[in-house]
Amino acid sequence: AGGSMLAVVGVVYRLLVEGSLAGAFEALLAWLLLVCGVMVSLRWSAAKRARHRPRKAAVVVLGDLGRSPRMCNHALSLADDGWQVSLVGYDESAPPLRVTSHKNIAITHIAPTYKLPRRPKALYLAM
Repeated sequence: AGGSMLAVVGVVYRLLVEGSLAGAFEALLAWLLLVCGVMVSLRWSAAKRARHRPRKAAVVVLGDLGRSPRMCNHALSLADDGWQVSLVGYDESAPPLRVTSHKNIAITHIAPTYKLPRRPKALYLAM
């Protein structure tokens, strides 16, 4: 893309500076050609960079990972499709082996935000 862009710039420069174009319409057309060439070149290079960027996703479970088969299946589907998946949730029971052993899934455990103390429930009702 860089070589073809230089060729376009060279042609436009030659036409504008060396006086090959006589009228304002031709000069405007030459500048338009230059701007379109630059835009196409920038878009092509941005698309090329995007193809090489890894796709990442986070699947966040506000509950136990081992008891969330639907979220584990979402993570597996994304990982099988080539996404790098971060699976985030509580560590109360182990997720399926297929999830824990998948190379594209990283599991991050979070602590539950609140747990009731182990008192009899009658004491909570009285409060």
